[in-house]
Amino acid sequence: MVEGAEVVEPFGTARPAREAVRQALGSAGHGWFPPFGRGSGCCTIVYGADGRPEELCFWGITGY
Repeated sequence: MVEGAEVVEPFGTARPAREAVRQALGSAGHGWFPPFGRGSGCCTIVYGADGRPEELCFWGITGY
């Protein structure tokens, strides 16, 4: 799970909203973004407009 200080680098905030996550994942090929190897994945908490946890976002790289 990407959390704490790790969240700020890819998402620009410690409490990313859905749009911040969507933008970061959409431009992931242009710089640092975990995971770094095949067959791995990550997730982070996505926050709502009220600042409360709303959902989890999962992403990764297949093993092929």
